[in-house]
Amino acid sequence: MPPGRANYAMKTTLISVLLLTGGLFAFAEPPKKPTPSDQIRDAEVIAFVSIPAVTTVTYTNSIGQVATNFLAEAKVERVLKGTPPESIRLKDGSTGSILSQHANLLTSRFLVFVRRSGDSYTTADKDDLAPVWGSVAGSRRVVWCSICISDGEAVAWVQKGLKK
Repeated sequence: MPPGRANYAMKTTLISVLLLTGGLFAFAEPPKKPTPSDQIRDAEVIAFVSIPAVTTVTYTNSIGQVATNFLAEAKVERVLKGTPPESIRLKDGSTGSILSQHANLLTSRFLVFVRRSGDSYTTADKDDLAPVWGSVAGSRRVVWCSICISDGEAVAWVQKGLKK
């Protein structure tokens, strides 16, 4: 085969392989979002907490990207799973963290699904911090996994998930 022809065949093959593999990635499913059952199962601690203030820490991660962690000292009000101390240090670095909007939320109460990591409790997903609105138990509203339910319904849902 003449050199020009071999070069053409190699380029054509390379382009075909790139198009085929690129097509596979284009139609791949996005990462699966955790379900409430996943959150209940995976969390070491599930609790209602109050967070008076949030601190922001920006750093460069191991692959050279700028990342942000949101840190808060949270007072544990009611435990549904686990045995946390009365006050826990929350660390949330998830994309779209609700703690980034803490000052504008008009609530400082959250239902949290967290795991211990060193001296902090961390989230795995942005839905692991569910805001709670209202001040009277039984009439509070929890926004969890894109739905708004009462705090009583949230407790029942967690308790049902723990029995599985």
